[in-house]
Amino acid sequence: MRESLQALLHEVLDYAGLFPPAKLPLPEALRGYAAYLRGPHAWMLARFVCPASRLGEVDAIYLKLAQADEPVWRFSGLGRGGETARAFLDGFGADLQAAAELHQRLGGRIVMDVLETRLPPAVVAAGAEELRQCIQSAATAWSEFSAAPARPSSSLFLEVPFSADWRREAANVILQASAVRKTHPMLALKIRTGGVEAHQIPAVEQVAFFIAACRDAGVPFKATAGLHHPLRHNSREIGAKMHGFLNVFAAAALAHSANLAELEIAALLEREDSRDFSVTAEAMRWGRQAIGLDDLRAARRHFAISFGSCSLMEPIEDLQSLGLL
Repeated sequence: MRESLQALLHEVLDYAGLFPPAKLPLPEALRGYAAYLRGPHAWMLARFVCPASRLGEVDAIYLKLAQADEPVWRFSGLGRGGETARAFLDGFGADLQAAAELHQRLGGRIVMDVLETRLPPAVVAAGAEELRQCIQSAATAWSEFSAAPARPSSSLFLEVPFSADWRREAANVILQASAVRKTHPMLALKIRTGGVEAHQIPAVEQVAFFIAACRDAGVPFKATAGLHHPLRHNSREIGAKMHGFLNVFAAAALAHSANLAELEIAALLEREDSRDFSVTAEAMRWGRQAIGLDDLRAARRHFAISFGSCSLMEPIEDLQSLGLL
């Protein structure tokens, strides 16, 4: 394997087999995660995405599947969310309680060291003060949860909803998150990059703006949904162009290392030809842009963290078909 590709994609995929389009039952999704974790492509695998409300179902399945030398199962809990600040924070507290109980039952064998949850659109639209208080409260609660003995280092990802006023609202969320990160550096943001319907796929300019604004504010991010294939492509099933995970993460890495402008990021997100992309032992190249190993690793460690996908093998097989693996 070319070392630059491994640097770009090391532990990049959070396995979300429970969610569309796969929608596997929990036992089957966990069986797949366990198999991937022991398999040859574990280098690309990060966490298992599980609704925090379903953590109580995990124990019995784990005890059936686990082997004597089982690696630690790392979970990213998907929060309940809420339509108002009060409902959001109440749900957040319930998520933390479910995670604490899981750690008490299976501590050291399963860890939920990441929580990802969607900010209430009404709070995002309400204005800076209410939004700041909501983000601050969630980050404080997560910090207190993570500070308990034997808890691993952790991250909290708050999903940014896109609305008709997406540029102003996303900019405000990023601004408030950047301010809260001064005292809660585990805070990060999340962008939805696709879905099962065309209207759920954000435009290239939305993703480019989000990447550039997060870079400028020093806020890490993860992506979710729609990134099943490496390159931007037309989906017959959905009837729309879908983003590629190589586009998103290579563009983010280059934006981080070379301070690319928003239009330059958008141009990389739009590329569909695999011949524009190459990896070697020393560097990754996309068109005229190049990035070395140290900068790739720094971008992944500090900025472009991971993406959720309901399949691991589909991305692997696509990379193989492109001759990259």
